[in-house]
Amino acid sequence: MCGSMRFSKAVVLGMAWVLLCVGTQPAYAHKASDAFIDLRQDGAAIAVRWDIALRDLDQVLDLDTDANGTLTWGEVERQQPAVGDYALGAIHLATEAGPCRNSPPSYHVARREDGVYAVLRWRAACPLAEPEVRIQYRFLMNIDPTHRLIVAAPGTEVALKTLRPSDEYQPISLRTAAPGDDRNDLGGFFVEGFRHILYGFDHVAFLLALLIPAIAVAAVTERRLASTMGELLVMVSVFTLAHSITLGLTALNLISLPSRLVESLVALSVVVAGVHGLLTGMAGADHVTTRGRSLGSWRGAVPLWIVFAFGLIHGIGFGAALGGAGFGGRTALSALLGFNLGVEAGQLAVLAVAFPLAWALKSGAGFRRVLLPGAAIAIVLAGVLWFVARAFDVHIAEGLFSS
Repeated sequence: MCGSMRFSKAVVLGMAWVLLCVGTQPAYAHKASDAFIDLRQDGAAIAVRWDIALRDLDQVLDLDTDANGTLTWGEVERQQPAVGDYALGAIHLATEAGPCRNSPPSYHVARREDGVYAVLRWRAACPLAEPEVRIQYRFLMNIDPTHRLIVAAPGTEVALKTLRPSDEYQPISLRTAAPGDDRNDLGGFFVEGFRHILYGFDHVAFLLALLIPAIAVAAVTERRLASTMGELLVMVSVFTLAHSITLGLTALNLISLPSRLVESLVALSVVVAGVHGLLTGMAGADHVTTRGRSLGSWRGAVPLWIVFAFGLIHGIGFGAALGGAGFGGRTALSALLGFNLGVEAGQLAVLAVAFPLAWALKSGAGFRRVLLPGAAIAIVLAGVLWFVARAFDVHIAEGLFSS
């Protein structure tokens, strides 16, 4: 009876946590909101191509006018003026000599791996006092904290860069690079990798699901801190190795999988790891009297082959944004390195907070019997919600090419 009550409390805590922290998050929590802009010197002007996800435009313009969940070409075509007014009102190009003058934009749509994008093209006539343009980018500012603009300027000194929405004008160099001297914004992509972890709730959930069994085993067997940290670091290292492989292959456009499939599998990895953590946590609560004694066939750690397999999937999710920028080969290597280092720093930051806290609380009966299983239940429920939303939700732009 007491065990049933403890489990019920764990369920309530888990569901409350999910409703509070997960229920309001987008279905594609792992995929940041990206827009892509390409800047190329074209005589005395700059040729601009800006790709904006229709799902992002729908947040602010309600493009799906009949609210049936399927956006048709007719709906997009009717709202082209509104799209142009809103979009061009959210981006301004200038130089030190003054603002650029934009030609009327052309409109069309393009399909990317993660959905359908509106594509705006125009020429910006800029008073180029020097080969540098400044961008004030305010699209989705104060609406979506994950949104970023990936700037491609092929053949220039900094060929690939990321910008965040801001009221400030942010500089982009258009100075032509010497052969072999083009580079990317290493520091900027490091920040993007770090932010990707902070806002990648499913990735954080997977890391915590790896932590739960390690803490549960330590609570039961009185395993020492060094042994527990060693086991956890091995799992995280295997996970890091796996996602680094596919992150690179995806960002360099050497492999490609549909975004919906990848994001669904990422959610499934959270479910599997969470279930393992739940079983381990509940087993630990039931074996509190076995301290100092072997637990036989009961194992707490997630099998390394599972960690490696899911790491490969997470890496494809990480690499999708860089691959979507249209850069491959050597020109993407510094961006890839910076992003990957940022991801690793974000992982360590999460564990640096979660592990000491869990270790300090592991001996408490309430933590071991209620909070630890409750956290595992929350992770499982979050993973199920993400999986259902990603695998079965009809994308808003599915009807664009069939109407």
